[in-house]
Amino acid sequence: MTGMLSAMLGLGLWFGPASGDGLVQIRSNATAAATVARVEPALASRGLRLFATVDHAANAKAINLELRPSTVFIFGNPAVGTRVMQCA
Repeated sequence: MTGMLSAMLGLGLWFGPASGDGLVQIRSNATAAATVARVEPALASRGLRLFATVDHAANAKAINLELRPSTVFIFGNPAVGTRVMQCA
């Protein structure tokens, strides 16, 4: 089974074409669990901080429903993002 990741893009990081809502989906040849395990170290190696991880499948399971593996990562660089937010 391949994993599908949806990620909110941090400033200065570009993985591929984004949809109009800023989300990028990247297909992985690894399992969903193996792909998820690689995300945090990959972000850290690029100087990005993982703020939150949302495991939609685990949330569905908590209410006795099934959902294919689906994880959202919210990440960025506080030093850059804070300055951008201060300008808004």
